[in-house]
Amino acid sequence: MMSEVNLLPVKYRAKRFKPNKKLVVVIILLLISSSTIIYLGIYSKQLKEALFETSARLAYIERQVAEKEIYSHTLYNLTEVKTAIHRKFNQRVYWGDLLAQINSIVPPNTWFTQLHINDMSIVLSGFSTDFAEIGLMLSSLRTFNEFDAVRLSQAQRNTIDDATVFSFQIICSMVNVEDLQ
Repeated sequence: MMSEVNLLPVKYRAKRFKPNKKLVVVIILLLISSSTIIYLGIYSKQLKEALFETSARLAYIERQVAEKEIYSHTLYNLTEVKTAIHRKFNQRVYWGDLLAQINSIVPPNTWFTQLHINDMSIVLSGFSTDFAEIGLMLSSLRTFNEFDAVRLSQAQRNTIDDATVFSFQIICSMVNVEDLQ
């Protein structure tokens, strides 16, 4: 153990510093509060930067969502168009089959000179050597499911090279294709 010996006279002897306890507490609190303020200042700067970055990301995501909504609307509309086209495609008249059926009922002495197709009707023009065959063809056309009404719009007796022929025009109104389903 060591001991300290002060040989100076009492008046010159330095007094030991005894800090004031209240002052020490105030200094410690001041240091703690100042370091907290400095930390919060730095942290608030980081928070502001993070807030700015988050706002920028949010704006970007909102733009992306808006574009996706536009694309989803466009995709929905295109899907609707595709569905409508597909429905119409499935409901189309198979013209090759229909014309083959018409050809199968044409009597031997009857021939067509013109075939005109509108949206909802077929006009058959031609000649026949026998008027009764035109009537048989009309009866056969009336049995087709694709036709709503079949009528003879024109019939005329003609003489060509000393042969009697009948010119005719038959109008076949088409059934609405959707009703065939």
